Amino acid sequence: MLSRFRGPRNVEEAGSLESKDQRSKHYKFKFTPIVIKAGEAVSVIRDKDGIQTIHEGPYVFRPYYAVVDILRRITCDTQHYLVIRSINGHLEHRRGPASVYFNPCIYESITIEKAITLEAAQNIVVYKENSVDSSESSENVVAKANKSTHVSRRVVSGPDIFVPEPNEWLHEFSWHGTKISGQTKGSITGFPGDTKTAHAVEFTKLRKLPDQMYYTVKELRTKDDALLTLNIMIFFELVDIENMLDATNDPISDMINSVNADIMTFAAERTYEALLAESNQLSNNSTYKILGARMNTVGYILNKVVYRGYQTSSALQSMHDKAITARTQLRLDADRNKQEQINKMSNLKARQEQAKLEFDQQEKEANLRRKLAQQEVEYEAKMAKLKLDDEMAAEKIKFDHEIAVNSKSNELQLLHMKNVNNERQIFLHGLVEKGVDLTKYLVAEVGSKPTTHMLFESAGEGSDTRTPSLHFHDIK
Repeated sequence: MLSRFRGPRNVEEAGSLESKDQRSKHYKFKFTPIVIKAGEAVSVIRDKDGIQTIHEGPYVFRPYYAVVDILRRITCDTQHYLVIRSINGHLEHRRGPASVYFNPCIYESITIEKAITLEAAQNIVVYKENSVDSSESSENVVAKANKSTHVSRRVVSGPDIFVPEPNEWLHEFSWHGTKISGQTKGSITGFPGDTKTAHAVEFTKLRKLPDQMYYTVKELRTKDDALLTLNIMIFFELVDIENMLDATNDPISDMINSVNADIMTFAAERTYEALLAESNQLSNNSTYKILGARMNTVGYILNKVVYRGYQTSSALQSMHDKAITARTQLRLDADRNKQEQINKMSNLKARQEQAKLEFDQQEKEANLRRKLAQQEVEYEAKMAKLKLDDEMAAEKIKFDHEIAVNSKSNELQLLHMKNVNNERQIFLHGLVEKGVDLTKYLVAEVGSKPTTHMLFESAGEGSDTRTPSLHFHDIK
């Protein structure tokens, strides 16, 4: 350990090292100088005035009439801290990495202590004595000291490396648990069939993680006075440290007492047979109402309770085994009779199913014949429809062809009339260019053509040959 920290761990170790250094002694007169190397320090007290002087190396001097002490360096790393106690009563905690020269004129002791390492989900409870302002009156100081509020409390959560202040201390927990032979530390979880005892588990670090605990309820009596021992396992989790600190000093004891009350209440309402028949309810959280309420009060939550079996006396167990054997034999006989009835019913059902299959086969063949006849009729109707559709399609093609021919003829007639009209227009336009009066020309052209044709026929032979009289009126 000494080589790890590059210096003495305490004052006694420092003194033993100093005794080996021949430079530490009382000098009256010396011509040869004393050399102080780098990393060393020396205390020099002159006889003439008694004043101490500290020199750090590298340093060279001649000690005339002086007491020389080589001061050893005490160091620590980041996982440790120095506890420095001065001769005036002042206490200081210096976190590593740190290095201090032990000066016996100033320090009473310097020790190296290991810092508190906290992993994830680990917590410690730290108490701190608040300092009192020296400027206040003595009456106020006494009044504050008499109050409990001069000490504060806080929870430090990991992961962290914690170094307490000189006026701080940790809460030490002492809970119920299982003492393990050969080990100084007890266990909260324990093992099946163990006995929980007070102050078996002592620690300073709390875990806010799901945890579990074996517990055995002994000397449990049922409604018919049967004596049992029940084994359970409790799964729980700490969720509120402040609430736990204010509500209890041993939550494991609260859990034990509460689960005892719940299970004894459950057993007192049932006989031995009923308890075994309803033992599945011992794994339901609803059975543990007192336990759940108490755990919520002390800052825990109840995750699950698992029933792990029971033990009883040999006589009662023998009676129970005989009763189980008799019940099993009766159940086997009943099952055999039931199986015989099931076989008979199966045979009858098989014959019924065979008859039903034959009837269904005949019905299926008749339906197939009807379906084939119907398909044949539908096929003939479909073919007739296809023939009619073909004839209609041919007529439609013929009709469409005639319409197309007539449309083409009409287009040709229209084109011919358009060409005639265009020629007529060109002709009339040429007359206008030649100075012909187009209006007179058109009137003359129209006047030279008869506008009305009349046909008079005489009567045939044997008819009246008289000349008919005709009278025309010119209507303007």
